[in-house]
Amino acid sequence: MSVIVDNENAVIVTEVALESEPKPELKPKKSCGEVFELFCTPESNKKLFHVAKFSTRAEIKLWSTWFRHDPGHISYYDEYQRTQEEYSDAFSAWVLRREQTENNGETFSEPRPKRIWPTLPAYKLENLPEGESATKIARTLCPGLTSYVYDAVSNHVRKYYGKNMERKAYLLGEKRLPSANNLRIRFRERAVVIRRNPTNPKYYQIGLNLIFKDTFWVDIKTSGKGEFTHHWLSHLADTGENPSGGTIAQKKTGNRWKWRISLARSRFDGEVEQQKNAIEDRSLICWVPRKSEEPQFLVFQPGPVEERPRRDFIEWRSLEYTKKRYEELRKSVGNNYRQSPLSGHGHGRNRAIKGRLAFTKKWENRVNNWIENRSLFLVNEAVRQRCSGIIMEDMCAVPFEFRIFGDFPHFRFMERVAAKAADRNLKFKKSVDIEKLLKCE
Repeated sequence: MSVIVDNENAVIVTEVALESEPKPELKPKKSCGEVFELFCTPESNKKLFHVAKFSTRAEIKLWSTWFRHDPGHISYYDEYQRTQEEYSDAFSAWVLRREQTENNGETFSEPRPKRIWPTLPAYKLENLPEGESATKIARTLCPGLTSYVYDAVSNHVRKYYGKNMERKAYLLGEKRLPSANNLRIRFRERAVVIRRNPTNPKYYQIGLNLIFKDTFWVDIKTSGKGEFTHHWLSHLADTGENPSGGTIAQKKTGNRWKWRISLARSRFDGEVEQQKNAIEDRSLICWVPRKSEEPQFLVFQPGPVEERPRRDFIEWRSLEYTKKRYEELRKSVGNNYRQSPLSGHGHGRNRAIKGRLAFTKKWENRVNNWIENRSLFLVNEAVRQRCSGIIMEDMCAVPFEFRIFGDFPHFRFMERVAAKAADRNLKFKKSVDIEKLLKCE
């Protein structure tokens, strides 16, 4: 369409359709995710760690900046509490009137009061009171990095903080702001390019333009990938196109930290979409390993499956190291304590048991956090494996010699798994016979 304006005759506007104007082409939707492991050299690993340190810090800072300058930061919480109190009073009065009317033998027809929550004020953080934009703040926190990095960080926080349900949970204190559990790098589409390995064209390398005027190449792991993934990589290597924006995250596997890059692509014709619905007869089977196996806290696998099931485990080394560290702290606190021969001197019994009390409190807090994190991981794994339920060996009935931590609250762990499974509509069942439990293998 073309718009023509005649300024001489009282601004007459006409629309003329031009056949020569091309229609904008819509980009195909990228609905398929791809994750590749990076084979880093010591030099490239050092560069990724350098970029991730600034990128992660900038993302955390921007989350707090958006939250701090939110117009509903204080007013919305107060208005929400006031509305809740008003509704509570109105509902109590309505119940009282209903009881009085029914006791008098009359019909009560007054409708139940409606709960109307306050609406969130519109919020778009363009410029801060200091005159800086969110992108400028990210650029300041990412010195020496390209705009593909700090722009991606700024856009990510702006996109996800603007969701009303997430924003409401942050303002009411129901949900904490996202924190960095591991190092990660967010980048835009132009920051990544793919080529074939010069020494072996069967494999591929990925070029990362994350540091200003410093593009470095890293080998990626393609073994185990499907036919469509190899076709997509070959197309990118031949044409030189940029794949997509994504994330590079550091994840611990066993005792090693590994870098993984997440990208997105469009599905090819004939490619089957990923099925996410749960399979009715499949369950995540969990059991306590015996001493003949590798000592782990819990081993799990999906079953039954068509192929050989892949076993995984929940580690326990972090708890062991924490306990040893706190025990050393407890002993060091009480080393210099001496009982005074006179009752009028000394600090008394409180100082003698100070180390033990501090150890007990820290250990309980660490165990509670560990249980919450590992139970959530187990339920998420069941959902990812398309399981309809979780079958877990009764950890309280396991013989004491097979338990790694004898004084560990196993019942609380199973209780939290059952509660989180119910939230995700998964069935939870305890089993005592481990041989019967593993027949689904």
